[in-house]
Amino acid sequence: MKKFRKITAVIVAAVISVTAMISTAVTASAKGVFDDAVTMKAMTYYSGSLKNFELVYYKIKVPSDGKILLNCESVDGGTWGYIEWYLMDSSAKELNHGFLGTDSKAELKDIKKGTYYIKLKCGNADTKFENMYYNFISDGKSTASYEEPKATIALKLEKGDSFKIAVVASDYDGKIKWTTTKKSVATISKGKVVAKGEGKARIRAYFDDGSYTEIMVIVEE
Repeated sequence: MKKFRKITAVIVAAVISVTAMISTAVTASAKGVFDDAVTMKAMTYYSGSLKNFELVYYKIKVPSDGKILLNCESVDGGTWGYIEWYLMDSSAKELNHGFLGTDSKAELKDIKKGTYYIKLKCGNADTKFENMYYNFISDGKSTASYEEPKATIALKLEKGDSFKIAVVASDYDGKIKWTTTKKSVATISKGKVVAKGEGKARIRAYFDDGSYTEIMVIVEE
């Protein structure tokens, strides 16, 4: 009888141990795929590099119904590398997808208020991307001027120079967001551009309807 009780106790202990292991495994696997997602800010540039088959997630908070304009200005994966993007809702359902590339654009329509995710998937070879950004346009606002400007004004500066610029928009009373494609070359704050280092950078003024104007800044030592 004692032997039977001992065997039973061992079996019960083993079951408890296995149950604990399963519980731990379930807890570990409960970590969501979006837990490490980087929160993206509208009209802010994001760059990075992905290893072959690596996945990276970005989070976008949509304040109201409208559309998302996704853009990436440069992708370098050598001969074979590429990066594919997927728009996903909070349940990880894929809503749309495409490929990042040089000056690639995507217009994602009929987006409802809520939280969304952009998944980047690297394929075939390690790949770098530069100046990926998005803009959200709420329903009822125009995006007619979203396309790239046909002409760009270029200004040559020397390191340390600065100047103030203004956007000609006499009939515009909304907000303007300034951005620079290369902070190491030129920075901007409250309309003042400062030349930081040798190279080229595009200074853009975005309007809240998604349109923008830009100038090219060339900094020489």
